[in-house]
Amino acid sequence: MRQCLWVALFCAPAAVASAAPPLFLPFPCGQTKRVTQGHNGGSHTGLGAWAWDFGLGVGDAVVAAAAGRVSRLKMDSTTHCDSSACANDANYVVVDHLDGTQALYLHLQANSAQVTVGDNVAAGDALAAVGLTGWVTGAHLHFQVEQTGSSWWTQSVAVAFEDVGDPDYPAMVTSGNCGPPNPNVVVVDDADPGFTHNTGFFAVANAGGYRTSFQWTYSNGSTVESVGEWRAVLPEHGLYKVEHHIPLSNNATSTRAPFVVHHVGGDLRVTQDQSVTGGFFEELAQVKMAAGTALRVTLADDSGEPLTAAKIGFDAVRFTLLAPAGNTPAGGGCAQDNDCTGALACMGNTCGGTVGGSSSLQSNSSGNGSSATGTSRNSSSAGATTTSTSTSMAASSAAGSGSAAGTSAVSAGASSGSNSGAGTSAAGTTSFGGSSLAGSSAETPATPPEDEVAECSSAHLPGGFPWLGWGAMTWMVLRRGRSRGGHSLPHV
Repeated sequence: MRQCLWVALFCAPAAVASAAPPLFLPFPCGQTKRVTQGHNGGSHTGLGAWAWDFGLGVGDAVVAAAAGRVSRLKMDSTTHCDSSACANDANYVVVDHLDGTQALYLHLQANSAQVTVGDNVAAGDALAAVGLTGWVTGAHLHFQVEQTGSSWWTQSVAVAFEDVGDPDYPAMVTSGNCGPPNPNVVVVDDADPGFTHNTGFFAVANAGGYRTSFQWTYSNGSTVESVGEWRAVLPEHGLYKVEHHIPLSNNATSTRAPFVVHHVGGDLRVTQDQSVTGGFFEELAQVKMAAGTALRVTLADDSGEPLTAAKIGFDAVRFTLLAPAGNTPAGGGCAQDNDCTGALACMGNTCGGTVGGSSSLQSNSSGNGSSATGTSRNSSSAGATTTSTSTSMAASSAAGSGSAAGTSAVSAGASSGSNSGAGTSAAGTTSFGGSSLAGSSAETPATPPEDEVAECSSAHLPGGFPWLGWGAMTWMVLRRGRSRGGHSLPHV
């Protein structure tokens, strides 16, 4: 495939790569709080650009987002005001991650510390409680990861959370800071080697995804041109809940993104409404899947929506084991797939069959996503014995190769940001045949911002529209600069 010279000249890597250890939300497991301010906006600029504010109330517990050693602590202030005069009156705990980064937990209650300087902490350990101290207008927790330095207030760095990715206002987020990772939960992000796609049109959005970035393409009527595929290394045969993370972005606007969940009994098509305010995982199905990487989830651009009328987001897919496979052998009676032992399916009330579904990432086939079966929201097909014929986006098996080694699993401590697997592009996307390059794409077609990058992985836009000279390239490359200046003091 011909490489795009203009990409090399004008485009830079876009994926956010965390320098910090795996991070979880800084409040107790299972609690749900609102993001009251995201990073790189509002008062979060300058040294505090990569910070989050969480809507915790006075007295609410604050826990360590990652393991480290308490390096600094202030707990003697009861002062607050809506002025920079109070900036240094904030109580805080700083945890050194011993890797060149430290975490700042700011605006804490006086004398609420559960730790002292020099203590070693693990993720989830209690640190202190939220209070009204420093430059604030209301109670909340200000959290940022920053460069290790000689102060509690240093340059923040780009990170994402293992449990919720990169949330933004006004998302409600539930803490997964629950101790050791659950081996029965596997997440495959679009930046992991377990995700692959064909050579259709794909762009990378740098914000709003599970681990900050995600990929998207345009709707293409009823014709399949761009196809993505997630393969997980599943721990055992059994009933799984399959979910897809809806990005919090205007680069995911489709009301019927057409997924196909390939399970032991066949292929289940289900649509997802991505036009809602995202930032959360939504269930696609509950189906029996086989251990290893034999089965997968695919998403294509054949949503039935008019050409380029909507954007379809490709983010993270989460597989959660709900129940191990049953004990009924081949030939035995069954009511649902998971009654059967191993990877057998329930076929006509009898256990039998083999692992269903065939890998395909070839484009230019007819899929007609508008007629997809299944429900459009919160679909549930527990024990489904779906026998529908594969929607056959083609017979190519290019996507499956190598996914077993590269799949991102929560139990394995998947890293935030870009993956390290072979065959990935500079933008943190999985290259196809080594041909994808980083380019620039638009948040909206009229004014591309600087947080978008597109792959030059095909010579056409969806529907076969040719790229006509520098006009189209300029639309993909030019972006308006935005000021990154801001407060030098810790205002939230």
